[in-house]
Amino acid sequence: MTRYLITDEAGNSGTVTVQDSEVAAVLHGWYPDAPAEVYEQVDALQEALLRGDVPASPTVRGEYLEDMSRRTPAGRAAQYLAVRVEQVDLLADVRATTERLAALRQEIDKADSAWREAIRTAVADGGRVIDVAAAAGISRERVYQIRDGRR
Repeated sequence: MTRYLITDEAGNSGTVTVQDSEVAAVLHGWYPDAPAEVYEQVDALQEALLRGDVPASPTVRGEYLEDMSRRTPAGRAAQYLAVRVEQVDLLADVRATTERLAALRQEIDKADSAWREAIRTAVADGGRVIDVAAAAGISRERVYQIRDGRR
């Protein structure tokens, strides 16, 4: 199963990531008043994606009249449809997320070391353990453990 990022380049509907079998349903939902030739493009694109025959630059373009009767007195308005469909590289996403997680873990480790050092320094400089514990949001026992290097 492959996932695709669908972007409405005309700015009407936004961006969504879907499975290959959901592309047509999303586009039909975004453009319920589109003419038959737009739906033919959408359906042809869906079939190509399901076959694994992904066009180099899969797009759906067209103009249509959208039913605006609930929103405007005129009732209908011309709409331009421009949708880009891109295959999502899920493994690249996993790699990028893993790298971000590793970087965040390093930041957490640095912050934790600084936090522990601040606690040790406060206690060593005569700070009351109860006050240090309250400032750090931990128990007095935990302050002693950090001070003594037991945890």
